Amino acid sequence: MKTICVGSAVLFTLFVFGFGLIGCSSPTSSNGATPTNTWGQARGIAIDTSGNVYLAGRVGTSTTACVPCYWKNGTLTLLPMGSGNTFGKGSHVTIDGLGNVYISGQVGTSSSQSNPCYWKNGASPTILPLGSGNSEFWYEWTTVDPSNNFYLGGAVGTSSSTPKACYWKGTTLNVLPLFGTDTTGLVNGIVYNSGHLYASGYSASGMCTWVDNSSPVILPWGSGMTWGGSQGIAFDASSNEYVVGYEGTSSSAYQPCYWKNSTAPVFLPLGSDTYGDTVDVACDSSGANVYITGSTGSSTSTATWVPCYWKNGVKASLPFGTGIGLDSDASNVIVDSSGNFYISGEDGTATSTTPCYWKNGTLNLLPMN
Repeated sequence: MKTICVGSAVLFTLFVFGFGLIGCSSPTSSNGATPTNTWGQARGIAIDTSGNVYLAGRVGTSTTACVPCYWKNGTLTLLPMGSGNTFGKGSHVTIDGLGNVYISGQVGTSSSQSNPCYWKNGASPTILPLGSGNSEFWYEWTTVDPSNNFYLGGAVGTSSSTPKACYWKGTTLNVLPLFGTDTTGLVNGIVYNSGHLYASGYSASGMCTWVDNSSPVILPWGSGMTWGGSQGIAFDASSNEYVVGYEGTSSSAYQPCYWKNSTAPVFLPLGSDTYGDTVDVACDSSGANVYITGSTGSSTSTATWVPCYWKNGVKASLPFGTGIGLDSDASNVIVDSSGNFYISGEDGTATSTTPCYWKNGTLNLLPMN
């Protein structure tokens, strides 16, 4: 299942409409003296106007010993974490109209003492405020507007069970309204389109979307569905809105889906599998092709699922390397000006994962050292 990035006073796992929140703890050394890395993840992906491909993620020796990084055209660069910090994680990446590269993430002295941040062009991290009284944070997708402002979607809260949907514009925190009398919510996807900021996520009443700072619009449930989550959001060339997610009758029985223009969910085919979810969505410049990433499996255990994507609703499995595919994951997707599509993720076994990306369905493993 899709995990989103979280910081907290203690490690925890929280499921609200199907969102799993997880953190990682500190490595044994700073990123200036990182031990030989044997584990990694690639999450965000972006392409600049020159065709350079950037991926954001983390490397280390395990999920509990990791440092933030990015790859440019396959070359690894560790990100600075600031004085005294030994823990960090890169998450998503976006590029503004001036060519500035923004990477979201978190840094701290440990997983229990960390803060959300972003890096601009690989410089020292800019720490983001949590707002008065808040000690918890969640963060996810990033975007920029035509004026080159940077946005990061997520949530803040006073405890692990009280997330409040929000976004940061630069270093300014903006808490979003929730639906009706709801008291919890979270932003997952965020994108700027046609002069407005759009976000996808959930308010306690259900999956939803926001436009700018307006009250959320609840997305419709499929027939008989009572459990689910919404993830990435994108627009095609005609400004049709796509939000991806999953719905089911319980946390152990759900299927991948998407909502187009906030209408009833369209369920995606599973092939020979029984369960699945989605992570991200992207449209090519022609508007003719819509790509959705995710994973599917025949068991309720997501650790046995394998990565895939859907192009215009048709499922295609993604190849993995020497591992058996356990814990392999397809994450973010982007389409370049020539129609090539790139999917970030990791190629895994039951005990380790290697960061990777797929270009037009072909696997490319990324270095960890």
